[in-house]
Amino acid sequence: MTLLIKNGKVFLKNVFVKTNILIEDSNIKEIGPINNADEIIDASGKYVVPGLIDMHVHFRDFGQEYKEDWVSASKAAASSGITTVFDMPNNKIPITTKRLLDEKAKIVSAKSLINFRLYISMNKFNVDEINENKLKFVKLYYGETTGNNKVDDAEDIFKRVSKEIAIVVHAEDNNVMDENKRKYSINDKKYHSLVRDNKAEYKAVMDLIGLAEKYGNRLHITHISCKESAELIKKAKKRGVKVTGDTCPHYLFLDDSLYDKIGNKAKVNPALKSKNDKEALWKFLNDGTIDCICSDHAPHTLEEKNRSYNECPSGFPGAETTIPLMLTAVNEDKIKF
Repeated sequence: MTLLIKNGKVFLKNVFVKTNILIEDSNIKEIGPINNADEIIDASGKYVVPGLIDMHVHFRDFGQEYKEDWVSASKAAASSGITTVFDMPNNKIPITTKRLLDEKAKIVSAKSLINFRLYISMNKFNVDEINENKLKFVKLYYGETTGNNKVDDAEDIFKRVSKEIAIVVHAEDNNVMDENKRKYSINDKKYHSLVRDNKAEYKAVMDLIGLAEKYGNRLHITHISCKESAELIKKAKKRGVKVTGDTCPHYLFLDDSLYDKIGNKAKVNPALKSKNDKEALWKFLNDGTIDCICSDHAPHTLEEKNRSYNECPSGFPGAETTIPLMLTAVNEDKIKF
């Protein structure tokens, strides 16, 4: 089966050129003046780009179908141009074993309309199983967030886990957050950002970079939300530490002033930071310190987001809006090439 996409604008050698793409058995076979195929799509006036990968989503299902399921979530992603997602393991039953990972993959395979990969949640009890199965990436919750997955002492994990495995980390320091809870009142509109402040994140990032540097691990800091974290990653890269990082549209476009407008509906982990942090993240995105963008898609019902602080879950939807927002940023010259 061959497919010809003709007359589209294709990005080749750093410029968009009008050309044709011949696809055979899901692989690009040829780019150029081809005219015949089993199926032909005329892409005149359109840009032809690869489907994008979102490496951090929380698609709902598995007892949370009232929020969304893998069918509706993958439809949302596909509609915006995301054709592969990496789904997080903090389901109602956390994915902490290879058996649970395989069971989840079987269920998702029957529902998903796009390609997917699934994270396993790493802790000190499953490192050997992860090594034995030669998994390529894992999720480490170095800080309390949705689900009971947190790891407080990661040194033994970094020491034992295969150095070929990419450790993707939610980086927030529980001790800092506990201290902040004693300092601030829950009645403060910005309570969530006061508790999950810059220090909570950059202290964790600093500790994790230290472990990766000590033991030679591949470390990826996900959803970077503050200036100091990005600065630490930039310095670590210069030292040769195998560390990368991403941020999300809500940390680039929103800040902690949103609490004045929508209250607890602005609750997300890590929390929204200041306008200064927001502007700094654009700088670090443009200089290559931040390697990529992910959505951290984590939807809830409006009824849930309208609850009081302790009852309001953290997270925003984003699978359908991430690419449009970032393309708008390109058009507004916020992203440089």
